[in-house]
Amino acid sequence: MENIKETTENLAEHVRGYVDTYTQLAIVNVTQKATGIISFGVVILVTCFFSLFILFFAGLGAAWWLGELLNSHVAGFFIVGGAFALILLILFFIRKSVIYPFIRNTIIGKVYE
Repeated sequence: MENIKETTENLAEHVRGYVDTYTQLAIVNVTQKATGIISFGVVILVTCFFSLFILFFAGLGAAWWLGELLNSHVAGFFIVGGAFALILLILFFIRKSVIYPFIRNTIIGKVYE
């Protein structure tokens, strides 16, 4: 009878250890995935921030250059502004078929990575 009691206590201790280990593993996995997603988001934000400045200054430079070529800075800025408006319009029309699936697939890929 004593042997059965010790075996049951050992079994219960092993089960507790297994549950604790499994819980810790789940916490580590969730933390790892959350850290990966957050770091990916930070990289995307920083990249977007610097890309915005690059686009801004490139647009100013192109507008100024076109203005010099056309002898009208106003015309240069309107042409570049129209080009940006056209790009924005194209992005608006392809957002549901191209942009949203790309973002969704990227996030899902990061979750399962």
